[in-house]
Amino acid sequence: MGDQFILKIEGALDADGARQIARELRSLTAAGAGEIMLDCSHLSYALPEGVMELARLCSDLDSESDLRVSAVEISSATLPVFSMFGPPPSNRSVLLRQVIAFVCPACQATLRAPQSGDYACPSCQRQVRLHDDLRAELIHD
Repeated sequence: MGDQFILKIEGALDADGARQIARELRSLTAAGAGEIMLDCSHLSYALPEGVMELARLCSDLDSESDLRVSAVEISSATLPVFSMFGPPPSNRSVLLRQVIAFVCPACQATLRAPQSGDYACPSCQRQVRLHDDLRAELIHD
């Protein structure tokens, strides 16, 4: 597999934005990328046509190469659009992965997790439970 790249997406993901991302992805693929993570943490909004265009592009890249593309740090504001209009789960090159940032109640360190559940804070070693409603609380022994 080739090199790994992170491509930060800022602003809006509409059809024009998806075409700009397509140019960047093709450029990175030509440069030897094997995996590209689309950092969506600064994405202000996503329109269905932008997400569908991005899904089409990822499908095209999947058939042309072994490139693996994943969208990470998808905000709760844009996740419904990605879930409804994004690439189908059967597309092996595309992973839509949400990473949730939350604050440890004990030491105020920022933690990242893929879903709700129990986690150990690497800063203070305390056990923290992240609830479905994104509340974080200490787990008392």
